Amino acid sequence: MDRRVRRRIFLLLLLLSLIYSVNAIGGFNFVIGNKSYPKPNMPKPNKGNFVVDPNFHTEITRITDASKYKVDGIMPEYCRADIVNSDGTLIMLSYKERNWYIYDAKNFRLVKRLDPRKLGWQKDYNGGPIEPRWAPSNPKIFYYVLPGANGDLSECTDPATFNMYNLATDKRTVLYDAKKDYPGATRLATQTEGEPSKDGRIWAWFITYPGNRSGKTTIIIYDKDYYGKNRGEVIKRWGNNALTGDYITVSPSGKYVVIPHYVKGRWIVSYPVANFPNAYINLPGAGGHSDFAMKADGTEVYFYQNEQTDYISMAGLATGAVTNIVKISCGGSPWHCPGVHFSGNNYDKPGWGLVSTYHPNGLWMDEQLFMVELKTNGRVWRLAHSHSVGSDYWAQPHATINRRGTKVFWGSNWDNPSGTVDTYQLSLPEKWNEELAGYNTSK
Repeated sequence: MDRRVRRRIFLLLLLLSLIYSVNAIGGFNFVIGNKSYPKPNMPKPNKGNFVVDPNFHTEITRITDASKYKVDGIMPEYCRADIVNSDGTLIMLSYKERNWYIYDAKNFRLVKRLDPRKLGWQKDYNGGPIEPRWAPSNPKIFYYVLPGANGDLSECTDPATFNMYNLATDKRTVLYDAKKDYPGATRLATQTEGEPSKDGRIWAWFITYPGNRSGKTTIIIYDKDYYGKNRGEVIKRWGNNALTGDYITVSPSGKYVVIPHYVKGRWIVSYPVANFPNAYINLPGAGGHSDFAMKADGTEVYFYQNEQTDYISMAGLATGAVTNIVKISCGGSPWHCPGVHFSGNNYDKPGWGLVSTYHPNGLWMDEQLFMVELKTNGRVWRLAHSHSVGSDYWAQPHATINRRGTKVFWGSNWDNPSGTVDTYQLSLPEKWNEELAGYNTSK
């Protein structure tokens, strides 16, 4: 046989082999496991441009240029909230939870900086942590509170209110004014870290008052659609309690409310809404960062850093039963070793949760983003190094995943401790959950 013919046959067979092997895992080279990879030396991309992580093969796109707006950072508010609207066209970001920006999710153009006066603040330069949450079905609507955690009450025209904002009209509507039920109330908040139920119907808040030195606080659970769409009612109340809760948040189903340490020495506690506050379930070892997530069968769990076992764990909201998933190995000193953030927003692709880390401690997971499979001895899918360095709180990645489970966002100063923090987007394969279901690479 002619040498050139043999060579062509060989190349054809090689090509067919490569095509077959790539299709077997859906066309993406997943990196599974806890092997240590050095952080790659990668140039900071310009806004709108992307780089490929050479270790984990993922595409990272820079979507903001904070310096253009004379601020030192534009980033996601926090890990728990989905910053993408219901049809995937808009992204909401913030400057240190004070000023709020809406970006086009496709071309990353700034659509608008939200005017604080239209939100309910007195002046254009005012603003605060309004805890915005997109409506689950209307891409032009988001809900928020005035003021949120640490808001300056003197600058707010409508304290202790729950509001709806329409981006198409730039109009806000007050849906609930806590002052009517609790005269003198000045703040309605989850403390930034809270979420409503997946359908946007059930919410929970702390209500506080001026001179709140004694810790006296009211907790309410609110059904936004009790009398019909956006016509709500307080369905549960718990008042005059000595509370020290760091945040309050509602599970995806709306059946549970979780509140951290606040009374009789309890730490993280799950309350069934149906008989709130007369029954509760302790979530053992929970005390650090966390989020709700959904297992592959749709069961909702609390996904967190377990400070008793030194694991990334999950706990059942109804039982408190704990499943340890991934060993952190901090040598018996789990506090901030490393710092770990969680995001379980990917409800459309359940069975996995997102983790981002900061404060490196010589571990394989230092300054990285990865997905964790929500089961005993679950796999770890490595995504990228965050390139978020230094001790500044706002430079922590606070990575969040969208509901569709296709985009991950985080803030990064791109390896410069004194650099500007911008938002970066990591794109995931559209059907990664199906591909990983049959991808048997061991942990």
